Amino acid sequence: MPIRPGAEYSRVRRIGVAHVIGALVASGAVAGLLAYNYVQHRDTSVALAKAWKIDGPPCPSLTKAEFEAQGYKAPKTFDYDDLTMARKAGNASCSDIKQNGGKGVFHDQECQFTGPAALIITTRKGEFFYVPEVGQPATVVVHDGAPQCVLGGKFTLKDG
Repeated sequence: MPIRPGAEYSRVRRIGVAHVIGALVASGAVAGLLAYNYVQHRDTSVALAKAWKIDGPPCPSLTKAEFEAQGYKAPKTFDYDDLTMARKAGNASCSDIKQNGGKGVFHDQECQFTGPAALIITTRKGEFFYVPEVGQPATVVVHDGAPQCVLGGKFTLKDG
C-alpha cells in the first residue's frame, strides 16, 4: 500500500499537539501546587515577619577608615547565607524573613544581636560598619545586599 503524501505529517502533528496539551496541563498542575503551598505557609510567614519586626532608630554608622581609626574591633565572625557578620560582643540569632511583611515570594536575611558594641556586615555590595552602644541590642536586615541596622531587638540569651 503506497504512503499517501501528508499522511505521516498529520500523524506527527497530532502527537505534537498532544505534547503541547500535556505540557500545558502539567504546567497548570505545578502552578496550582505552588500556589497551594504559598497559601498554606503565608500565615506562618506573616507571623514570623511580625515577630522579627523591630522598629528603632538607625544604628550609628561609620566608614571603614573611621571604624579603624577609633580602634573598633569585631572579632566574633560568622557566615549566614551569603553574608559575613562580625561583632565585638554578645550573641546573635538570624532568620530568613519573607519580604512584604511575610507575604512576599523572596526573603531578606535578618539578624538580632544582644549587645554587639561594633558590627561589620559584609555583603556582595561591600562592608558596612555600625557601632551601637555597649550593651545595646541591634537588628540588621539585609535586603538585596544592602544592610539596614536599627537599635533594638527581642532576642535574648533566654531565647537561644
